Amino acid sequence: MGLSGVIIDKQNEEEDKRGNYRSILSLAEKDKLERRVSEMRQVCSEIILITNRPEIYLPLIGNSIRIITEFYKGKGLIGNIYTAFSLAKGSFVWLVEGNNFIVSPEAAKFFVYVQTTLKLEAIIPVYDGEKLPSNGVYRICHFPILDSLVQKKDVVIQDFLNQINYEEFDENFLK
Repeated sequence: MGLSGVIIDKQNEEEDKRGNYRSILSLAEKDKLERRVSEMRQVCSEIILITNRPEIYLPLIGNSIRIITEFYKGKGLIGNIYTAFSLAKGSFVWLVEGNNFIVSPEAAKFFVYVQTTLKLEAIIPVYDGEKLPSNGVYRICHFPILDSLVQKKDVVIQDFLNQINYEEFDENFLK
């Protein structure tokens, strides 16, 4: 019943779309990544970074976490979830989008407990009224659903959520 922490490098996805590429991380980005990894290590048996630019992270973090690229580029969060589910060693995945809101390690651990108890496939945080599936905790399952979704041209995360059993928790709970 292990929890795998997955950091999604959204910044590199945006750079790929614009054709601008960084060759190094800023000091602020480096510090933020180190804090994320440190927080996630409190409850995760492994940490994975999904990025389309592994070369900018390798000098910084070496082999302290697994760095992987998306299997299906251009599929957004669906592609990231597919990649995470495919390679994570745990039974659950805690997604954290690079520059976004982060759920606390205690909340992530509680979300796994709630999913196990209520037989849910995901817990999605809601912050300031906005659902944040890119910062959710997911049970690794539903490969047939994901496999069919990544084959579609236009797919959004709600297409996946409509087919699984999940609950939302708002920021009042997360405080």
